[in-house]
Amino acid sequence: MQYGQEHYKRYNAVDVRKYSMHWWANRYYVRVLRGYVPGGRLLEIGCGTGFFLAELGRYFETCGIDTSPFALKHARDNCPRADIRCMRGEDIAGLGPDFFDAVVSRHVFEHMEEPGTVLEACYRVLRPGGVLLYVVPNTESIARRWKGPDWYGYRDDTHVSLLSPGEWADLTAAAGFTLEKAYSDGVWDVPYVRYVPNPVQKCVFGSLGGLQALLSRSFMPLPLGEALIIIARKPTR
Repeated sequence: MQYGQEHYKRYNAVDVRKYSMHWWANRYYVRVLRGYVPGGRLLEIGCGTGFFLAELGRYFETCGIDTSPFALKHARDNCPRADIRCMRGEDIAGLGPDFFDAVVSRHVFEHMEEPGTVLEACYRVLRPGGVLLYVVPNTESIARRWKGPDWYGYRDDTHVSLLSPGEWADLTAAAGFTLEKAYSDGVWDVPYVRYVPNPVQKCVFGSLGGLQALLSRSFMPLPLGEALIIIARKPTR
């Protein structure tokens, strides 16, 4: 699936402002990842317009892949020192075995019909001891039950792999990884209730997730988050 300009503008991902939701998320995931692997070579699958990759580039030698010409143009502008390629996640095995120290992918695997194949490719390109961090919609979220068909995971027709956390864990293990941690990110897809202004709902419902991001910790249980965050490691030989 190739997303164009309208998609990235809709999600405010063309120009990431300081202290915006995306800015805080980027900061949070960088700090979490560096708690497992402080530096080295890193691959981002689905780098989009490159704002997360640019933040990662402060600590890693980075490579980013995407299939959107619009996104790739912006990624090359935002990450002039990164290796930016037009490539599908399914094809990363061609980058070579045992090459990267970390692989990250946020809200990408749910768009793939066979994410297990991509996880196997991630395993191949990671060095022994390397870390995989990925984020997908959390089908066990209490918000999914609240919102029903209006839940964000269902609003995108390209979400073809909306799996349960258990299924994601099984695919990750089947690819050869050891699961380090599985948790969530808080509820942020307002509105959840009628007649309450969205800014108020963001403060109330998003407070725990916001605290997790602010503290750069990982304590949110699965039912209390919109997204599933999985951290896994390729075993050492």
